[in-house]
Amino acid sequence: MDHNKSVIKKAPFVSIALDETTDVANLSQLSTVVRYVLDGISQERFLGFFDVTSERIADALLKIVCDIISSLECDFKLVAQSYDGTAIMAGHLGGLQAKVKEKFKHAIFVHCITQRLTFVLSRSIDNIKDCKVLFSTLSGLAIQSHRKELAPWTSSFKKGFQKLLRRD
Repeated sequence: MDHNKSVIKKAPFVSIALDETTDVANLSQLSTVVRYVLDGISQERFLGFFDVTSERIADALLKIVCDIISSLECDFKLVAQSYDGTAIMAGHLGGLQAKVKEKFKHAIFVHCITQRLTFVLSRSIDNIKDCKVLFSTLSGLAIQSHRKELAPWTSSFKKGFQKLLRRD
């Protein structure tokens, strides 16, 4: 974090991007990225994952954002924030973006474009049978990961994945 801090100190402005996802252990992980421009070149630094399984509410997420911004000493440099479109993140009254905007007046909210792309791709995949089977199997692996009977799932996954790779 010290290296990131020293580099970010040189940047005139900073933005933060957060994305929450559930991992294979069914833990809710919040990935954090800081973006900035230095010497005319756009930079991006991955800061890490935060376990938000127990508290996926705007106030808990705000504390994470404030801790990150404070540790990087860029309180007055935060000009943008980017998240997905869920109410907890993007809600204009009680969502994270509204709470961040209250604390950091210049931090405009920009809906994350990768979330839109993910949505379009996931809807497209729904129409391809082999892809649907593959992702259904992956979901099943996550659900069943705490059990010892993974051998049938693993075998099914390998066969489905190999079949998908052989297609042109």
